[in-house]
Order: sequence, then structure tokens, then C-alpha cells
Amino acid sequence: DGGGGGVDGVTKKKLGKLHQVVYDGMSMPEEVADMFAVRVVQELPLLLSRDSNLVLDDSVDYEGGDLTNFKAPDLETVMQALHKHPTAAAFTWVKPDSENKYAGMAFLKTGEAAEKKYPGCPDMLSGHLEIVPRCKKEAIAKEKQEAFKAAMEAKRLEAIALQEKLEQEKKAQRQVSALQKKPIEETLTEPQLATLVTVVHGVGTWKGKAVLVDALKASCDLSKAALGALIGRVAIKRDHRWRLTDTFLHGKNLEEKAAAAWEVNSREQPPPKPAKGDAPAEQQEG
Repeated sequence: DGGGGGVDGVTKKKLGKLHQVVYDGMSMPEEVADMFAVRVVQELPLLLSRDSNLVLDDSVDYEGGDLTNFKAPDLETVMQALHKHPTAAAFTWVKPDSENKYAGMAFLKTGEAAEKKYPGCPDMLSGHLEIVPRCKKEAIAKEKQEAFKAAMEAKRLEAIALQEKLEQEKKAQRQVSALQKKPIEETLTEPQLATLVTVVHGVGTWKGKAVLVDALKASCDLSKAALGALIGRVAIKRDHRWRLTDTFLHGKNLEEKAAAAWEVNSREQPPPKPAKGDAPAEQQEG
């Protein structure tokens, strides 16, 4: 009955839809009408929502990220969750009897999600609050502000990290430049020079430069780029072996330090080991 206190346009439309459903049901055979009556009862929450502030849309979905999702056996459960959530102002619900993989799932969204709609599946129902309460608006605004602050802080930290990286690169370049200008004995201490000789001509004789740099890093407080340049000044790799340069060997007070290493370095490279399963050359000749 639409009399009494007056009925707004939305409710009139819903009542008209319900009247049409009832009228159609009356004209059906009795056994079909019994089945149809069940469907009418199931659809009553959609046709006559008790929440006058809730606008319902059948078979549509709202654009926007999900705030949360949960199982909902009926529309009443979804509506209660919508009102309780601090920032949700819209929802999309896939009805439990749907064949969709999300059957029975409800997805809460912010009020902004109600501005755009997608065509949904036939068993989908969406709704949004026509008037968003002030407490929800304030909570949404606060959430946005915090997200903005977090994004700005992330950018600030990223800028600091980039600046530190650039400063480290400049420092390394300055070290390389200084090493190229100064005599080697003025750049490193005596123990560091001895370590350099030992590393280059000890276990690292057949190693790549990166291995030598890592070995020197423990004893020299220089960047890897600077240590790489340093190795390039005092040694050269020939025949797969690092050999001291004449300039380094004849530098100030370095001949004694380099003597033992130079002796090791001057030996012939050992022949390659035979592959597994191959007989030694002597056995092959025999």
C-alpha cells in the first residue's frame, strides 16, 4: 500500500516492479505459481530495500579497488557490513545461487567506486550509499591523506638513496683520479703494498680482476673502482697470468717485497689437467 505518509519516486518504481511480479504470478498455473512465489520472496530485499539511502543496481559492478571481501548469504548481511565498515560506501555482491566462481562473495568499496559501472554477470548486485555519512567521508579523507604522506615519504627516501649513490660514485671517481696521479708508494701503506703483491701473485695468479679486488677490499679502504685501477697500474695479465709491471718492480723500496712473489709469478704455467677418463701422456705413448 503506497498511501499514508507519501512515497518517493524510487519507492514507487520498486512497488510498481513488485506489483508486476505479483500480477504475473497470479496468471500462472498453480504448480508454477508455487515455485514463482519462492523467487518473489528471494527478490524482495532487492525490490523493497529497507534502507532508503541505499541505491541498488542489478547485474552491474562498480569500478574501484576492493576494501575487503567476505562471504554473505543474503543482502541484509552485505548491508550491515557496508554500514559498519569505516570507509566503505558501495558494494558488489554475487548472489549465492550464481554459477560464478565468486558466488556468495561480497566486495566493499569506497564511495568513489559508485561513479563508474561495468556490466556485471546476471547474478550480480551492486549498491551504494546515496548520501555518504560525514564520519565515512572524514575517514576516507584521512585515509587518502595518509596514503599521500606515505607516497611522499617513499619518494623522499628514494631521492636520498639516489643522492647517496651518486655521492659514492663521485667519491670512487675521485679515488681513481687520485690513484692515477700519485706514485703508487704514496697511495698505499707498506703493509697494503705487500698485500697487493701477495694477492696479485699468490693465490690470485690465474684469477680475474674482480677476485683480486675482493681480496684487496678487506685490507684497503678504497672503492672497488679504485682498487681495480690500482691493480691495473701495478700488474698486467699475460698468458692468463698476472705479472708485475717494471714500473712497480723498480719503485721505491719495492724490489725486496716483490722478489718472492715475482719468483712465483715467473714460473711457467702448469699444463692443463687431463680430462676425467683420459690416460696420462706417458701411458698413451707406452
